[in-house]
Amino acid sequence: MSADTLAEPAQDTRERARPILDRPARPLRRRVARGFLAFLLAAALLLVTLVVAIVVLLQRGQDVITRWQPAVMRTSNLLTDAVNEETGVRGFALSNGEAVLLQPYVTYRRRGAIDRKALVGLIGSHRHARADLGAFERALATWQIRAAEPTIADVRAGKPNAAAGVDRGARIFDRVRSAGAALTGDLRQLERGAVSARRAAAVLVWVALGIFAAAVFAAAAILWRGLRTAILDPVERLGAQARAVAAGDAHLVIVPSGPPEIEQLGADVDRMRARIAAELVRAERA
Repeated sequence: MSADTLAEPAQDTRERARPILDRPARPLRRRVARGFLAFLLAAALLLVTLVVAIVVLLQRGQDVITRWQPAVMRTSNLLTDAVNEETGVRGFALSNGEAVLLQPYVTYRRRGAIDRKALVGLIGSHRHARADLGAFERALATWQIRAAEPTIADVRAGKPNAAAGVDRGARIFDRVRSAGAALTGDLRQLERGAVSARRAAAVLVWVALGIFAAAVFAAAAILWRGLRTAILDPVERLGAQARAVAAGDAHLVIVPSGPPEIEQLGADVDRMRARIAAELVRAERA
């Protein structure tokens, strides 16, 4: 057997390996870089979405807890203040001027001013709520000017028909009750809207978390599949061929596959095998 004949397997190996090396393929480093960049971009987008959802949830929660719920409570206090004012005037008139019975009118009128100021701050620039509060304030001021103050003055002056002003004032005060009820109803509706918005924001947060978790699992699955296809399987095939050569089959042609880096490694291993085979031939001929 001539050396040319024994060298044929090495020549055949090079001829078979060349088409694999020559076909266009993206380098493994480029694949990894692009995949990592795509993962970072997707993760950043999902994180931004999640952060925005959490911020919206916190804002909606703040609207409920620090704005509309206290506004409803202040409105209830405001209406209670007005009722206590009316009760004080009524008691003062029916008792023919008992000063102690007029104290609720004085006390709750001051408290009403405090509650109105706080309510204005809570309502802020909400046009409809400000309009409702304005209607309530006008109705209460009308009762105070047209009913409460004249009745108090008549009682203090000792007029015999001063108590009759209480009944006239009651009809005017009904407008205060109506305006207060409208204000309370509208603020409760705003509170319910804020609660619904908070629930929607919470759903958005959970959806964003679910999408983020699904994206992480999907990225892990894609990473594992790419790792197995691009690295593990080609290395395993190359290792199997190399083990066969090491077991004594020096003329087995190693056919590499996979990304260019592994194909080049396989070609280098096959060239080494060819040289070993040639050395064995020369040793046998010697």
